[in-house]
Formats: sequence, structure tokens, C-alpha cells
Amino acid sequence: MKPENMTILCVDDTPANIRLLTHYLEKQGYNVLTAEDGFEGFKAAIQYQPDLVLLDVMMPGTDGYEVCELLKAEETTKDIPIVFLTAKNDVEDRLHGFELGAKDYITKPFNLSEISTRIKTQLELKYLQSQNIRLSRSIYRIQKAAGAGYMGVSLSAHVKSLLDMLHSRLKRIQDKADADSAVQQAVSIALELETRIKLLTETWGSYADTASSKASVFDLTPLVIEVIELVEANIDDVDIEYEAASDRFMIKSVSTVIRDALTGLIMNIAPEMKYQGTFSIGTGMTHLPEKFAQKTGGDTAEQYLHIGVTCKCKWTEKDIPDLEFDNFYVSEKHAGFAAALTITQAYVSVCGGAVDVREADKGGLIVSLYVPAEIAE
Repeated sequence: MKPENMTILCVDDTPANIRLLTHYLEKQGYNVLTAEDGFEGFKAAIQYQPDLVLLDVMMPGTDGYEVCELLKAEETTKDIPIVFLTAKNDVEDRLHGFELGAKDYITKPFNLSEISTRIKTQLELKYLQSQNIRLSRSIYRIQKAAGAGYMGVSLSAHVKSLLDMLHSRLKRIQDKADADSAVQQAVSIALELETRIKLLTETWGSYADTASSKASVFDLTPLVIEVIELVEANIDDVDIEYEAASDRFMIKSVSTVIRDALTGLIMNIAPEMKYQGTFSIGTGMTHLPEKFAQKTGGDTAEQYLHIGVTCKCKWTEKDIPDLEFDNFYVSEKHAGFAAALTITQAYVSVCGGAVDVREADKGGLIVSLYVPAEIAE
């Protein structure tokens, strides 16, 4: 969170106050917008969506309290922190402002150092709140993927295979049993039950397979940065480097799959990597390795997005979890790592992608995500 990425709207009917605030905040690195009456301030907030509003209470026409009420009533501005500027110091006035949704008060005449500190505090609180919301949403999507995506597609396929074997054996028993025997009746009931179970698994598998998001054009660089900020904000002592291919990396792919696969991977590995090493992320376009082509149905001639997550630590090939049933990873030593790979595999497999893990040339491990994608203009 850097000042140059933050915009502050100053609303005050005194031009001298506006000039003072603008000069000081711009020296701090903030982008500053101004308005000299309440209604103009309201319109500016709606149009520009600032990160924070410094709002004078006593103004002719639409005063600060009314502007605060208007902003809190709008869906697009209700979460913008509002700090009142006032010459009043009455407890009742302060309580009234807090009841309307203001976050803080600054008393006139201004103390510029106090303004800087209070602004920084409110922006940091807003940032943490937004990160917590993103974390909750990401956790929900990870759980949904592990349930709907993985259990729906992968598990239903395994169940269907077992049901096919059961069906074959029941038919052999049915063919050998007498027409009116109890065995014949029991087998008929079992076959009916088998058919209903198969229908259930096919329906669930079909739902999960088609419930994935569609491809769209997006900039990969801010998406990866968002994941890094999310993890670093919620897990202490995690160091993640991003070796971006360029400032803008426009591709057409399934952004939710990429975001949640990368989040699920790092969030589950990071606690085990604490104090052991660092992460680095590299991105680029490549072809699908031949060993995955048959498994995923992909074409080695087509372009794939490759996200390489390098775990720079003392782990070696012996620490790589074992792969069971094509999609499940298991490990007695690194349960979090196994869960991370399983969840990541669940995401990318929905859109025909693949996950690979190997020992890095200079030590540690590299987890590679391959997702169908194409460069967008």
C-alpha cells in the first residue's frame, strides 16, 4: 500500500484549507482531489471513488453530515472511510458523526502531522479489511473447488468406474440364476439401485464440469500481485518475489481458476515453508509437456500459460508428495504441501490444465501450473 496509489478527496468550503491540505498531502505522495461544497464533494466521490474522504462538517448548503449520509447510502461509496474536519469539539457532535458512519475526527486548526497519521491509519485499516474480504472469498472458492470441482468431476469418474465393475458382476449373476429365484429378485433390485447411483454421480459430475468460469481477457500481472499481497497480508514471515514477464501481460484464459489455484497452492505451502526459505513466481507462455497431453486431452502444439512457483528451501525430490488416483497427493511429512497440490490440481483440471512438481536446479522445488491460454492484444 503506497501513497502514490492512494487518492484522497478533500471537501472544504474554505479555499485556504483546501490549498493547505492539497500541498501537504501531495508532498506525502498522495493523489488529491478537491471540492469546495458538500454536493460537489458527493459527486466527486461517486465519480472518482477515492480511497478516503476528508470532509468539513460546517458548510453552507449540504453540510458534512448530509454528505456522509449520502455517501453511506450509495453502494459504490459506502465503504470509503470518511474523516470529519471540524471546529466543533462537542461529544454529541462526534457521536452523531460516528453514528452516520464517519471513521475519525480531526479538529481545526489543523495539525498536519496528526492529519498524516490519522489518514495513514484509516487507509491501513481499509486495506486490511479489503484483504480479509478477499481472503474469505478465496477460501470459499477453494472449498467450492475442492468439493464441487474435484469431488464432482474426479470422484464421480472413480465411482462410475466402480459401478461399471459392479454392473458387470451383477449381470453375470443374473444370467446364471433361475428366473424366479430369490437371487434373481435380489440382483434386479441391486441393478436398479446401481442405475440410480450412476445417474446421481453423472448428474453431479456434469454439473461440476460445466459450473466452471468462462475464459476472458485480463492482465495477468496485477492478478499475481493480488495473490501475493493476499498471502503476505495473512501469513507472517512469508517472502514472495514475482519475476513478471512485463508490466502488462494480457491473456485470454480463466482468471478465477488461475487466481484460486495460485492462492490455494501458496497458502497451503507457506505455513510449512515458514523460516525455511522463500518463494519466487515466474510466468510465461509455453507448450504443454508431452507427458500431460494424454492425461488432460490437451494439444502439445497449443499455447499454455505456465506459472512456475519456486520454493527456495532445503526440500528435495524426496519431499514431493506421492500421487494417488491421478489427482490425490499424499504425504506423511508434508500434509500441507500434499493438500496444496491436490487443490491446485482440482482447479486447473477443470479447464484442461495440469500441475507438475520437480526438484529445482539450484535446490528446492518447482511447482508448475499449466493452464490453456492465449496472448491477447
